[in-house]
Order: sequence, then C-alpha cells, then structure tokens
Amino acid sequence: MLINELDQNMPKKAYATRAQSQHLANELRRHFPQADIKVEKKATSPVHYLRILRSDINQITDFFKNRVGLESLPLTQEQLGVTGKYQKSMLSYEADGAIYTIVVASSGRSPTDDANKINVSIKELTPAALGIAGKKYNRDQLIAAVRNAVQTKFTDRPDLQQVLLSLLQVAIGTISTLPPELNDKLSARSRAQIGVDFGEVLAPIMLMDANDTAEFPSEGNAKLIDVYVGDRGYSVKSLTGSGTSFASIVDLMDRYENSIIDDQEKQQLFQLFKAFHPSSGGINVDKLIRGARFINTPEYQKLLQILGVKDIDSYSDLKDKVESVIGSGDDVMKYGDFLKTFYPMMTAGNWDKPTGLPADGNYYMGLKKEKPAAKTAGYPSYTAKPAKGAADIITYSLGVGLLNAVTQGPDNEKYSEMMTNIVTKSPTYLGKIDLNNQGGLEITAKPFSDLKFKFQYHAPSHIPGNNLPGFMIVY
Repeated sequence: MLINELDQNMPKKAYATRAQSQHLANELRRHFPQADIKVEKKATSPVHYLRILRSDINQITDFFKNRVGLESLPLTQEQLGVTGKYQKSMLSYEADGAIYTIVVASSGRSPTDDANKINVSIKELTPAALGIAGKKYNRDQLIAAVRNAVQTKFTDRPDLQQVLLSLLQVAIGTISTLPPELNDKLSARSRAQIGVDFGEVLAPIMLMDANDTAEFPSEGNAKLIDVYVGDRGYSVKSLTGSGTSFASIVDLMDRYENSIIDDQEKQQLFQLFKAFHPSSGGINVDKLIRGARFINTPEYQKLLQILGVKDIDSYSDLKDKVESVIGSGDDVMKYGDFLKTFYPMMTAGNWDKPTGLPADGNYYMGLKKEKPAAKTAGYPSYTAKPAKGAADIITYSLGVGLLNAVTQGPDNEKYSEMMTNIVTKSPTYLGKIDLNNQGGLEITAKPFSDLKFKFQYHAPSHIPGNNLPGFMIVY
C-alpha cells in the first residue's frame, strides 16, 4: 500500500502525522533496504519528516514519479525549517490531503548543482558501513573486500558504484584519475564527503606494500586511530572540521599533566584543557560555561553585567538567570529584543564579528531587510522554548568567545605550544588523503611528532553542546 492509499480523513493540505509518516517510511524501507529511514520531528516545527540516509535524492524522486505518479512540490517555510544543512535535498509530496516531507541527508546537491550530481550520505562509505572493520587484511585481500562491498551495497546506485570502483583503481595505481564522465558527476560536497569517508578505506591501500597487513579497529576501540598498517596507527579523517575530542587523548593529557607538576605557569594554562577532560564532570554545556569562566573571557564578563550577577556555575543556572531577564509565557521578550539585550556580550571581545550571533540575528534586530532562509537555529528555537533557546545561543557565544581567546588572545602561542606538546607524544601517524578536482588521490603520511595542533570548537548555535572543544591539525 503506497501513500495515495493512506487515511483520507485528514483536512486538506495538513502535514502528515507521525503515523502516516511512519507508514510511508515502512513502505520506502521495502523498496530501499539499504537505506536508513527514520521519522523525526523538531520541537521548533509542526512538521513530521522522513530523514533518509544511505540513499540518493534521485532514487527517491524516481520512486515517487514512476511508482506513485507524484512530482515533488514546492517546499513551505515550515518544511524548510526542519533542516538548514540539507534544504537542497528535500522533497515534498501531497496525497489525500496530507503533505509528506522528506529529507535526504546526503552531501552532493547545492543551489548550482544539476540533478545528475551524485549524492552521498555522511558515514555511508566508512569501513564500518561497508562491513570491513574489525578484520585484518593483506593488500590483495583488502582490495577484494572493498570491491565486493561496493558491488554488493550499491547495485541500485550505479553512478556512485562506478565512481567508487574507479577510485579503488586509482588507489591501486592502475589508473591515475577518475574518468572525466564520472569525475563530472561529483559536486564539491560529494567529492569532499567521499574523500573523508571512502578515503579512510582507500588510504591503507595506498600506504601498504606487499608484506603489510591492515586493520580498521572496531568502532570505539581506537578513538584516535582509523587504521593500522603494520605496526603503525594512522589517523586518516580525524583532526579536521569540528576537531577531535579530548576524550581521544585522555592518556596523553594525564601524562602531560604529570610532566608539568613543578611548572606553575603551565599548570595554570593546562587547567583550561583539563576542564574538557572526561573526568571533569558535568554535561557539555556546563563545561563550555566553566571554560569561559575559568579564563574570564570578555563575553563572560559582559554576560555577568547584563544579568546583574557575580557568577554562573552551570547551564541550568544560566537558563534560570536568563529567564529572569527575558520573562516567560505571554510576557516573554521578543526574539529580536533578546538579541539586542545580549548583543553587547557577543561583541565584547572585539573580534572580527559578533561571537555566536545566529544567522537570522541581523534581520530580527532590524539591521537587514532581507529575511534569511528558514532554519532550526535562531528564531524557531527561541520561539519554541525561549529560556532554553536563549541559554543555548548564549552558551554557544561563550564557546566561540573561548575559542577566540585561546587561538587569538594574548596567550594563544602558549596554548598552541601546549596543545602540540600534548598530542605529538602520540605514536600515531597522519594518513591524510585528498580527492582532488581532477579525480586523483593524494596522500600525506607524517608522524604526529612532525605536526602542529591547535584548540578547536564548532557546534550549531542551537545545540552548543553537540561538540565539545577539542583539537585539530594546523596545516
């Protein structure tokens, strides 16, 4: 039974209920068994939607057009509000008065891409996703295992399958680049995602010789190492983007702390990194606030002034104190007025831009006339739960301010040197692989001891604790 056979008693053009969306999800799972399909709903939106991983937007579009006889409809602002990252990979269908919303969570389509570009979901090409983790291989065995996994898992996505098999040939050395007709099917986004995830699979093939064995650790068993080649552990795709968590180097942090017992200056600086040690206690947002408080960032100082308090000791404490300023219920402060009230905190550090200001901030403060595209962050999050939404934005601002203070403040060189001294004690090697614009593969192999590292923090403004500060390579 397809969606045009669903309950016909709904009002005209109402968004599909969770039950109806779940029914559609079950139907799609039958047709796309490799896909990961979930029904989700954000607190900021009335829309239930299907989130699809390990599939392709063209597959889903063809299914509805050829099997159901439906074309995708223009998306409403409410539908667009369920995601900021994948708005170009969204679909909308109406059947029997119900509007169904689908998010194909894949990298590949941008506003300038045509429909023929390949879409790739995050982590669908990793060793774990391909079923080759947790085993040892010689080079020929690894090549055969990768080829078999690609041929088995992507029979319904022939373009992606051909790209991956051709990249395997590039890694082996039988061809130098992707054939032009396949290379042209990659957008900047899909090229980057394939490079990150499938690059983790291809890197050891390029690093191995005939006598080596390779092993991808089972997920969670080696937090810093993506693959072992012989006796060497390589970090292939870590240490970039939002950074790598301090949880992956707990032993290195402990060892470093023991080595500076007699150095009071280094002990004082180290306390900031220690605030993000897994043993420090508290949830992620507590640790961000604690870090900003520890080095007394300009943002933290101004926040205390705005709230009229002497200290903030936790996220819960912040939320309560913020609510006392913005109010609640019918008397709650409007989103734009909230931003104006706390804007002086975001500019207190005199950095190149306000720290943590949501993308829609200038519009709602009356500084821009053009309304930004709908997203979950900013106005929707604040409107749904004002105290929480406000506390999240403020915590994110504190986190960005902390990042700026550590990487650009007066002690930035000392922090960078300390971060490097901690991480370079690892015997791990960098095995960085890049899929270039010509469809070729480039690999860099260096011991961590030859690299430099820095402090890093990145998260969505409405989920500031999504990532804790960590570290990343300085290229």
